[in-house]
Amino acid sequence: MKKVVVLERGKSVFGDEIQLQQREQDFEIISNGVFLMSTENGQSEREMVKKAKAVMKRNPHRVLVGGLGVGHTADQVLREGDDANVHIVEIEPKIVEWQYKYLYPFSNGILQREGASLIIADIGFWLERNPLCYDLICLDTDNGPDWIVADRNAKLYRNEGLDLLYHRVTQGGAVSFWSASRSQAFFQLLKEKFDRVYEYPVKVSATSQLPPDYVYIGCKD
Repeated sequence: MKKVVVLERGKSVFGDEIQLQQREQDFEIISNGVFLMSTENGQSEREMVKKAKAVMKRNPHRVLVGGLGVGHTADQVLREGDDANVHIVEIEPKIVEWQYKYLYPFSNGILQREGASLIIADIGFWLERNPLCYDLICLDTDNGPDWIVADRNAKLYRNEGLDLLYHRVTQGGAVSFWSASRSQAFFQLLKEKFDRVYEYPVKVSATSQLPPDYVYIGCKD
């Protein structure tokens, strides 16, 4: 078993404990005892961008990423297009701090790259109060619609939140969601809200025996 070393602990904005730990060469973020993310494999986070771009009807020039994580999603946005601009909305200052301090090699220094802008805010609040529309919105704020880390994010996966997301994405654009597990109920709800909907299982790695992650995409035609 790989040895785990706790590097830092602190209080999240929700009052829970948030922890950064290292497992050999990789880093993991734990919130109140719940695994959030790891640098070990970011394939499914990157697939949120790649698969959305493949099915949407316009190039994603203006992109919103909900949740900085370890930086895989935002990094993929800039890899996909030199003229892309990405707004990264992250509510947790500790995650931003650890990105600068430990995680830059995994995101290619995302927070200092041209085209990337960091916004410290709650993603739901940002969507409600900001009139900007985006060509692509990528949401990796929780472990999926059936595994909410922060209760306040639950509405993003329900009627009210999906209606808001539909109105915040441009014609021909898309919204993509990361999930740690399959959610048929969420897939059916997406079908009611968006013009085209896709569900993609993504293997954690070629050799992993773990269940796949899932990417859900809703397109606005």
